[in-house]
Amino acid sequence: MTEQKAEEKVATYLEKAEEYTNLTQKLLNATLHAFEQNHDADESPHIIAQFQKYLESEKLPAFLRTSKGAIGVAYPQKSDKAAVKNLAFILGKQGFTTQEWKIISPEGLKTALIVKMEDGTFKYLDPVDGVVAMYENQVLIGPYAARFLVADGYDYRTVFVKVHEESDRSFYKEFAHVMMAVPGNPLYINVAAPVFDEPLVLGEINGSSDDVAAASSEELLTPYMNYIGQKHGEDVHRSIFFTSDAKITFTLTEPADPAMLDANIKPQIEGNKISFRVPVDEGLVLKDQTEHFLPVDQIIIEKL
Repeated sequence: MTEQKAEEKVATYLEKAEEYTNLTQKLLNATLHAFEQNHDADESPHIIAQFQKYLESEKLPAFLRTSKGAIGVAYPQKSDKAAVKNLAFILGKQGFTTQEWKIISPEGLKTALIVKMEDGTFKYLDPVDGVVAMYENQVLIGPYAARFLVADGYDYRTVFVKVHEESDRSFYKEFAHVMMAVPGNPLYINVAAPVFDEPLVLGEINGSSDDVAAASSEELLTPYMNYIGQKHGEDVHRSIFFTSDAKITFTLTEPADPAMLDANIKPQIEGNKISFRVPVDEGLVLKDQTEHFLPVDQIIIEKL
């Protein structure tokens, strides 16, 4: 019943979409359609949608399993995952190959969709915020090309194009600093930190991690030094390598919780301070594998 309802809805859309023979227009309109479906969906999911992950499970026999995205198409629900899966379902019916794409930005965490073309290139589509990546407002591009353009000085608003008047591009302000991976794969953030004769101090003790992120960026250490714990989802690994033996001290905004730490070096914990003595040939690896995080109020890197 669910599959049939989804097929009927997609058939109606595909019939209207037949007039778009241009590849770019096909992808733009599919993204717009998925964005509008998500934008107008009910906040409370349909009862069937609440069992989506079980009905789509690979553990079910094929004849009982629901196609991924079909439930969201048949019973629209307002969620980021639903929007991405809906777009993948629609494009799949048009013969496109798609893959979900995870992005970590100073603005937060996002899942979007990439479309793999026959020539091996990719196109980046975001049905959650109603945005696509483009070059010169003419050619759809992939996430790495978009990051290169923004890092090279292009205004993010010219790289990320709205498909609807209510589209939101705020996530893309810091796209030059994003980290990306296929969902389910580890995402590695590697930092090369200088060690000077005098301590390097990042941020002030002011109850906020924003200045730590800003100072880290200024020192080319990425903006992702400003938390301990899990902020961006599972399987995020931050590796910090130093130019000589060093001590790094994280002062948190609250007392440190040892349960939040998954590190390759045993820390020294005192109140809201966590310190690591890091050999130059080892580096410090922090894995985001707990269910919460604490902001970092200040970081001090000292030479040993």
